[in-house]
Amino acid sequence: MWLRVDLFQFTSWSAITLEEFMIDPELRATIRRLHFNQQLTVNAVSEVLAIHHDTVLRAIARNVEKAEVATLRELNLFEAKMIETLELYPKISATRIHLMLKEHGFKGGVRSVQRWLRGVRPRVKARIFAEMSVLPGEQAQVDWAHFGTLEVGKAKRKLSAFVMVLSYSRAIFVRFTFDQTVETLLFCHSLAFENLGGVPRTILYDNMRTVVADRIGKEYRFQNDFINFCAHYPFEPKVCMPYQPQSKGRVERTIRYLRENFFEGRMLTDLNRLNDEVREWCTKTATLRRWPEDKSFCVRDKFFEESSALRTQPNQEFSYKRTVIVKADAYGFVLFDRNRYSIPPSAMGRYLTLKVGPEEIDFYEEAHHICAHLRC
Repeated sequence: MWLRVDLFQFTSWSAITLEEFMIDPELRATIRRLHFNQQLTVNAVSEVLAIHHDTVLRAIARNVEKAEVATLRELNLFEAKMIETLELYPKISATRIHLMLKEHGFKGGVRSVQRWLRGVRPRVKARIFAEMSVLPGEQAQVDWAHFGTLEVGKAKRKLSAFVMVLSYSRAIFVRFTFDQTVETLLFCHSLAFENLGGVPRTILYDNMRTVVADRIGKEYRFQNDFINFCAHYPFEPKVCMPYQPQSKGRVERTIRYLRENFFEGRMLTDLNRLNDEVREWCTKTATLRRWPEDKSFCVRDKFFEESSALRTQPNQEFSYKRTVIVKADAYGFVLFDRNRYSIPPSAMGRYLTLKVGPEEIDFYEEAHHICAHLRC
């Protein structure tokens, strides 16, 4: 349904002249000569002349000028409707406007709508960011990264990497996993604190589901299990605003460094071997890179300075296991996470409760512990 809005601050269609809409004749001749005579592809012509490939396509099309004039006149009939829509929905896409116009009889293509939008949509103001400065031991940043798949037997498993970087020294901890569940997240945190030698005062996250339960604007609520974990160590969790990756730029750059300096060109055969290799890379190669804030230092120098500022870990380890209800089959096995685990014959065909940790699974029938297996 189209609504009439009388007040708007957009440039009218009349501000876009026919000469601007059409291609310069000299440029058109050059494009057609390179494409038809010298047999250059559309992308090659676009690169040589430093113009958009849409301009090349329009130049090599037949009767393009007549088509553009016809489209221009047709768009003129829908100008009021398009501006009304832009006033109500400033971020609406050209594709969506094109679909709405087609419902009212518009016969032009989506590219003509895109060109029209470029001339009338208000430009977004440039955003200015302040450089973040932190003290030793003050902050770490955490994120997950996807690294394709790894074949395990007959199955392909998604490969993820848990990445923690200390914001001051840029020291790194990385752990490759087959999932991003809450028990894996908390287990990787524990390993990171152990390998880095302490706990930072705050840790910055994005809006991962295993950390943030609900969010409305700037207000958010943490997952209960995650809050218990924070209370155990303890550290203060912080969450960056959605769609603002620059607020956790140090872990974003670390993930890119991990891809380019460690992961690319590496043969993947086994998850345990991959984690052994990345652990060695984090403690040796990654610590020898230059410290970004002063090239005369390396990361190892600043990590030695920061390690004394980290908080000591509690003596008691935090143990978390996720609860899962499954049904055992009639052959004495339980299928979980693409693996089969054996159970006592008395539990065949029954519903069982699994306490799932990152390395071990406990099996319960009602409140009775019946067996345990190392997680495969």
